[in-house]
Amino acid sequence: MIKASSIAYAIFICVIIGVFCYSLLVMSGHAKIHQTMLFTYVELISNNTSAQEYFLGKVKELKQEDITIDLFDNGIVSLGSIKPWGFYDVLTTKSIFKKDTIIQVALIGQKRNKDTIALYLTDNNKALFMVEKAKITGDVFLPKAGIKAGYITASSYRKDNFLLGSKKNSRTKLPNMNTSVFTYEPDEAVRVTFEDITSTSMYYNSYANKTIVIEVDEITIRNKKLSGNIILESRDSIYIKKNNEFEDIIIKAPKVVFEKGFKGNVQVIAEDIVELEENVVLMYPSGIMMSEKRSNEKEVILKKDSKILGAIVVYDKDNNVDKKITIDEKAEVVGTVFCNGKVQLKGTVFGTVYTNNFYLKTEGSIYDNYIMNGIIDRKSLPDFFIGISLFQTQVEQLETYAIIKSI
Repeated sequence: MIKASSIAYAIFICVIIGVFCYSLLVMSGHAKIHQTMLFTYVELISNNTSAQEYFLGKVKELKQEDITIDLFDNGIVSLGSIKPWGFYDVLTTKSIFKKDTIIQVALIGQKRNKDTIALYLTDNNKALFMVEKAKITGDVFLPKAGIKAGYITASSYRKDNFLLGSKKNSRTKLPNMNTSVFTYEPDEAVRVTFEDITSTSMYYNSYANKTIVIEVDEITIRNKKLSGNIILESRDSIYIKKNNEFEDIIIKAPKVVFEKGFKGNVQVIAEDIVELEENVVLMYPSGIMMSEKRSNEKEVILKKDSKILGAIVVYDKDNNVDKKITIDEKAEVVGTVFCNGKVQLKGTVFGTVYTNNFYLKTEGSIYDNYIMNGIIDRKSLPDFFIGISLFQTQVEQLETYAIIKSI
């Protein structure tokens, strides 16, 4: 006869085994669900990355309207959109499958393939004079009067070759610039004041959100940490202290001055003057644009040991406006310099210079179309450098869009 306690014990063991088996079944089911979700997530990411590459080839179309596509006919729908951001564009790629969504946002620019131009100097019937250590490496478009060794009091050209590259004749005007080279969308922005920004940590606004415009009343900006889809706007001059931390933002004011030692990643649109004091570094991709509004004088000044990686554009169709760029000794520009006025070059440009004229100001006089110790080096610009869409006439096989960085 089986004892009751034995039956109870057997039933207990059966229950334990049943629970264990059921747990295994549940775990197996969850594992399969998790595996399916993981596979779907990986496929979604891969699909979105492919869609991003596809949309890079459709930038011009995206600037007209958003594009929606099922790239691989697998049920994953991808949406591409473009938002202008200063000299560059923000490409947003979104892929959707059922209730899952992946979004990638990247800052993109234009890469000119096979472009070896170091200098385009308009033909004003004046030769270009090179003094002391001045040198140009790359192909040039010069006036018919050519390029010559120059002499200023006790200074003369001290090198054998001041031009390493081919030479062609330039025209009396610079190539037609794309006047909308620097654009953004302030009309749809959310406007706040500095008093609304109370956080002492980094204040970040995603590019998936509406642009935030911070209206500035103070002349001096200090101890602010701003990043992303933000425009810092002032109706007056502003002085940017070196203790600010800025990344990817736009600064708009009539006059902008960066304190000695400032380091950040910004784009500036100004009307009168932009000045980088000594040892200021505007990291890639940064830029300075002087607009056509208000002032009769427009100038960008890079003082000793200052650097900007990106572009400087000083443009005004009014010939009565005095337009100047000054690149001081040991100052550097990596990228593009465009000025339909005049440039004083004592430092170095790793990239390309487009200008109507050069000038050199000394204690005793001003020299027309002279470069003293200045260097333009197109060949040292890295092949992977991504620039700006500067000109109206575009040759598609020479220009492609590429990702600068994910944001």
